Amino acid sequence: MHSVHAVSLFTLAWCGLCVAAVSYALRREGYGLYLLLIFLAGTLGVVRTEFAFRAYESAQVYADGAPVRTEGYVAAEPDVREEDVVLVLALEGGTSTVRVRVNVPPFPAYRYGDRVSVAGVLSKPRPFGTDEGRVFRFDRYLMKERVHYLLRDATIVRVEGEGMRGVTARLFALKDAWLRAIARTIPEPEASLAGGVVVGAKRSLGEEWLEAFRTT
Repeated sequence: MHSVHAVSLFTLAWCGLCVAAVSYALRREGYGLYLLLIFLAGTLGVVRTEFAFRAYESAQVYADGAPVRTEGYVAAEPDVREEDVVLVLALEGGTSTVRVRVNVPPFPAYRYGDRVSVAGVLSKPRPFGTDEGRVFRFDRYLMKERVHYLLRDATIVRVEGEGMRGVTARLFALKDAWLRAIARTIPEPEASLAGGVVVGAKRSLGEEWLEAFRTT
């Protein structure tokens, strides 16, 4: 709903009073309770969305086009494409965690949790037009991924030392071991397809196969 129109708490309170009045009037027919429950469920969804939007916007502490030079870590599984790799980095410093998306060459390879030194220019994501004449809300897509900025003209260097640890890092390590075993057993593009189907691996099948899947 927020994408169409932001709903204030005053509006929710006013609607709540109206629904409560209607529910009371329909109590004898047995519809009042159902109407009230529907409104409460919708209200919880609206409130959760509003808090999500506010938390996202509060983390955009940098101005559009601001240069940045700091350290951080790889905060998501690298998305391996045909010609490059998409990384999501969590930058350190400030009162909130800022996550940026950046395209890097395939080598050197990065893993989830790697500590990196980052330099570049931040830009806020914006919608753009597609070849079909539609508008893709790229900013809303990245909001879903909790990414606040795009990083342009980036320089990324891995920092020596131990990276992130924890359950997520261990699960990704197990996943990588399984993918390497599949790659030794099955040729491409079947190996990448198997990795994507079984464990959701983000490895490109190549433009020819991707276009075939789009057509299908």
